[in-house]
Amino acid sequence: MKLTCVTATFNCIKAGNRERLIRCVESVAKLKTAHEHLVYDGASTDGTAELLHELEAKAPGLKVVSEPDAGVYDALNKGLRAAKGEWFYVLGADDFIVHPEVLDDIFKSDIKASAIVSPVERDGGYSFFRSKKDLRVIFWGVPYSHQGLLVRTELMRQKGGFDMRYKICADWDFMLKMHESNVRFDYRQAPFAYYSSGGMSEIAGAGRKEVAAVLSEHLRLSEHEKRMLVERRVLPIVKMLPYMFHSDLAFRLGARYMILRRLLDLCGLIDSSGAPRLRKGLR
Repeated sequence: MKLTCVTATFNCIKAGNRERLIRCVESVAKLKTAHEHLVYDGASTDGTAELLHELEAKAPGLKVVSEPDAGVYDALNKGLRAAKGEWFYVLGADDFIVHPEVLDDIFKSDIKASAIVSPVERDGGYSFFRSKKDLRVIFWGVPYSHQGLLVRTELMRQKGGFDMRYKICADWDFMLKMHESNVRFDYRQAPFAYYSSGGMSEIAGAGRKEVAAVLSEHLRLSEHEKRMLVERRVLPIVKMLPYMFHSDLAFRLGARYMILRRLLDLCGLIDSSGAPRLRKGLR
């Protein structure tokens, strides 16, 4: 089997996402690539599980498990342990594959890389990763969406799946682990998935401390540096230097971008948010 798609659900009907969930399942079923769609439901009480079992009888490859879990990433890790596909893919319950033919075409070629990144559509435009230049922001948060990320299942397992310590940023933590291990990425320009806004990562301020925690671990930040990061979004230059010459493109671009920003900040040309400062006396 070529692909395992995993979706985590919980009380989707109560949240007003009944039609979106149906759309998600039906979009995966349109794939011609040999696949399985594993849906792990966290013991929903609003009829979501019953709806999924109805869809299970109609959608090829759909397998539904409804049982209590410890959150989204626990459900996704369950999917990883059960996955039979060569490639692992996470699709949110309110997202969908808008161009199944693009995803099918990816698997028709001989893929040398261990991870494939594509942009995703959102509200008629693109979200994350419109070009390789977007990778410069990798140290501030994920530069691409998991809806556009395919990873070899064996690699996911070798890396231990998603870290349950993180409730919001476990996907970004995993992406950083791959970059640090010099995993080969294949960057594509054609989107195949649609990302629906309003997920847990978009709750204002909810992920800021978790972003700092992820960076603190990967960059080995001191408590003082971590506080600076939370308060002013400042990364120390000395921790960025090794990444300037990293073999991975994302880390090279990200480090050079962050060092330039920090130098401009120290020179008083921009503030910590990146906005330019006007010199006194100038209008």
